[in-house]
Amino acid sequence: MNKERRSALSQGLMSLENFIEEFDALKERVAEELSVIEDSLNDEQDYFDNMPEGIQNSEKGEMAQEAIDKLQEAVDLVNEFLETEVNYQEIDDLVCQAMG
Repeated sequence: MNKERRSALSQGLMSLENFIEEFDALKERVAEELSVIEDSLNDEQDYFDNMPEGIQNSEKGEMAQEAIDKLQEAVDLVNEFLETEVNYQEIDDLVCQAMG
């Protein structure tokens, strides 16, 4: 590999390391905000659970259940995002091996 490509890769790795650090910080902020969705989900579930059965089976109950389902789906998607791991060291090792 020539010097120009090695230099470009080194610069790219430094940028990538910074982006990964920013990504991890963003994940922490997202985790903090997830509680807002979870609280709303719990409140809506309590609201639904405390409805008389007749109202649960009405349009009002169906709307509450739909909101619960959508909020749960949102929580699941956020959790999926939070579980994303980026191993910078592995990336660095592979690129360094390629550079020789």
